[in-house]
Amino acid sequence: PAQTAAVKNNSAASEIKAKQALQLNSALSLQVIPPAYTKQPAFTSAPKEMQIPENSQVRWCVALPSGTESAKEALNINLSNGQTLNFVQSGENNCAEWQASETVFWSWSADAAKTRIVLKVQLDQAPQIKITAPTEMVQVLEQDAKQVRIALRVTDDYQIKQASMH
Repeated sequence: PAQTAAVKNNSAASEIKAKQALQLNSALSLQVIPPAYTKQPAFTSAPKEMQIPENSQVRWCVALPSGTESAKEALNINLSNGQTLNFVQSGENNCAEWQASETVFWSWSADAAKTRIVLKVQLDQAPQIKITAPTEMVQVLEQDAKQVRIALRVTDDYQIKQASMH
């Protein structure tokens, strides 16, 4: 009988922990704030695989269910690059933050399955410059030429505010 009671107590404790983990998993959300120059809106999502611009601010936030506030110290996000992000109080939520610099897999300590989710970072590409005129490599100018026509095409994956040639 004492063994039966111990097994029941362990089973009940395991069931409570499983319910708390499920509550925590459903309470986790991701907030992504892309850099202003991308002109992409910030958004909030449930944990899932996603692609975000380089230098986005990523926040994993959870509102701890009643009775689990003491578990905050044990919560963290583990990134495949070796970083461990701890949760800190942020208003009503507890959040862990990271600036997206590379593609990573992440998991979080409250997920018993340790599911690895990919966060693909779209790197910001350098502007491209193409000379469109003159089209020949060598341009023979008249001896008294005062001008030459040069045309450029400048492109970028987000935007170009200003371009000048000196």
